[in-house]
Amino acid sequence: MKSQISVTLFGEIQNDAVVKLPGRANPGVVVQGDTLGELRSRAMDVLGLLDDGNQQEAKDELNYLVERLDAMLMTIKLEVEDNA
Repeated sequence: MKSQISVTLFGEIQNDAVVKLPGRANPGVVVQGDTLGELRSRAMDVLGLLDDGNQQEAKDELNYLVERLDAMLMTIKLEVEDNA
């Protein structure tokens, strides 16, 4: 089902755009499909590295994923603060 709604955009239209959907208490970030696919692929890589016993490489990949998620959370925080 496809429908059109109005959303509140915080900041500019960009990768990781911060929006608030109607009826939701908190804003979120729009993750583009290619970015989501890349994050999923890297998470799958971590599983493979763990299966192979490569704990340090798995930890490095997990650190990268955490940094990406932290950056998205920071984008939300900064955009909401800038547009309060």
